Amino acid sequence: MKQAVAIVTDGTCDLPPELVAEHRIQVVRQYITWGQRSYIDYVELPIDEFYQRLAVDPEIPKTSQATTADFVQGYQEARRSSEAQGVICITLSAELSGTHNSAVQAAEIVDFPVRVVDSRIASLPLGFLVLTAVEARDAGGSLDEIAEIIEAARPAVQIFFTPDTLRYLHLGGRVSSIQRFIGDTLKIKPILYVVDGKIEVKTSVRARHRAIQRILGLVDASRQGHRIKRLGVMHGSAHHEAAELAHLLRDCLGVEEVIVNSCCSAIGVHMGPGVIGIGYQLEPVIN
Repeated sequence: MKQAVAIVTDGTCDLPPELVAEHRIQVVRQYITWGQRSYIDYVELPIDEFYQRLAVDPEIPKTSQATTADFVQGYQEARRSSEAQGVICITLSAELSGTHNSAVQAAEIVDFPVRVVDSRIASLPLGFLVLTAVEARDAGGSLDEIAEIIEAARPAVQIFFTPDTLRYLHLGGRVSSIQRFIGDTLKIKPILYVVDGKIEVKTSVRARHRAIQRILGLVDASRQGHRIKRLGVMHGSAHHEAAELAHLLRDCLGVEEVIVNSCCSAIGVHMGPGVIGIGYQLEPVIN
């Protein structure tokens, strides 16, 4: 189908594959290195298989960003398949990865217009900004107009998530051995979110069920003067718990549609199996 603008994002957007296909979104995947072997995330190492192996393998894998060449190819494929004049690319926060830089470098190489927007967020909220771009594209927006709409929508997205264990944060050097011992012994669960493009600790509570209840409270409190436009549950191979949380969100927040999908490996490597969180997008209430 011919369109004026093609949409590209990276593999950390955590949008379900059916939405990616339905909205003709080009996804540029990152890489996972485990031992001596490298995999294309999702393509050569399915996400459930990634989490199953992560739970039992003593070796922690490494993730690496998509290359400039990967983005060049992604831009070209997106433009060709959509017969588009230009490309809009929305990336993971530049504070969290070099992915944004790869996307910018690729935009300087291709011989057609590309606008690269830093989402300043991660996971499903990045995906929600991509869906915002889809809406603007389908409404006939130009490249510059779509970029402006995404930038204006950035403050309206957020994510809260909590790991099941501090083991992976410790192995990644993000908490000390003492912090891990105390945290796991007392069952302390940090609640993380994104501030100025960086992942920070919002608060910590004892017990997983309290962490999830606190996250629900944080999402609910953020709604003042706004309604939830998009809502989703991200998880690391915690399918049953994620489905229950989605049901709870529908009941508590009155939202009909809740997207449920696995967290990308870039989050999984640091948070581990069992990580669970809520991502959302707000919009003003118009009386």
